[in-house]
Amino acid sequence: MTGAAPVWMELVDFLHRHAASAAPPKPESVVPRRVEFENGIEAAREEFFVAGTQVNLIATKPAATARAGIAYPGNGTIIAVDPDMPAAVQRVRFLAAPRVAGQRWQLDGEVLGMADEPVFWSPRPGYHDLILVDSGGVQVDRVRFEVRGACSDRAGRN
Repeated sequence: MTGAAPVWMELVDFLHRHAASAAPPKPESVVPRRVEFENGIEAAREEFFVAGTQVNLIATKPAATARAGIAYPGNGTIIAVDPDMPAAVQRVRFLAAPRVAGQRWQLDGEVLGMADEPVFWSPRPGYHDLILVDSGGVQVDRVRFEVRGACSDRAGRN
């Protein structure tokens, strides 16, 4: 073991030399509740809730009610290009969630491809506007992100 781990172990051993640690008291406004998960997504377990907010069942949102949007990059994301890595391996993957047939990507006014297929973009320095457009050409979602760092003059889709 190297780094801070040996020092941390010594400190914890010293602090607990006469008594084991104990959990802090639970605030009165926090209540335990056993929760189940719809479709067995996760095992049932005890969770803690602020009084009045507890639930018995955790359910997923129905797919029909889910609004498609840009999952990555998020609005305001800063992507840094690594000058020590070959440009050929530095790509940004745009992700839409949920994937909806017929949607397409537009980056800075240019169509990149369909959003239901993987699209890998070679980053270019500067600010970029990424738009998710539905099959009718209507904007579904839009984000603005920045690429920083030295890049060769390369563009487009891979």
